[in-house]
Amino acid sequence: MEMNCERAGRLISEAMDRRLSWRERLALKLHLFLCGMCVQYDRQLETLAKLARTLGDSLLSADGPRLGEAAKRKIIFRLRSL
Repeated sequence: MEMNCERAGRLISEAMDRRLSWRERLALKLHLFLCGMCVQYDRQLETLAKLARTLGDSLLSADGPRLGEAAKRKIIFRLRSL
């Protein structure tokens, strides 16, 4: 499997949604060993994923921010006018 930064980036992203095959994991690990830019991309993507999970958790918690009644009415009005 030929590995370049474009392919590595795709695999880094896919690894968040599915388990990579052993060949994909091996090729990606080898590429990451040699490519600092892809290591940086991997870290940035992981940071974004953690932030998204944290934000999602806070929005779902009982004490998280809530949409005001005026905003709810405005959304309902816009949806009905579609």
